[in-house]
Amino acid sequence: MVKSKKSFMIFTGLCVCLSLIISGCGLQSLLGNKNKTSAAGSAKTPTVAVSLDQSDPNFLLISKGIDDSAQKENVKVTYLKAGDSGADALKNA
Repeated sequence: MVKSKKSFMIFTGLCVCLSLIISGCGLQSLLGNKNKTSAAGSAKTPTVAVSLDQSDPNFLLISKGIDDSAQKENVKVTYLKAGDSGADALKNA
């Protein structure tokens, strides 16, 4: 009687483990996801500092491309002037 009960428990345990592996259900999801996500509105938008040469003939085309890419990625673009340092410009952003 003891042997059949022990083998039944082992068989049941193996079936549970096999079903978890096959279904793709990991132990992390069974125990609960510890990663807390925050609302999109509470996070600050990342800022990118860009320095371009004003005398470049393609300045408008390049700045338009940067603005379009930043809009797609939800990034704020700060254009630096010739005398600005990167750290000072980003403090104001």
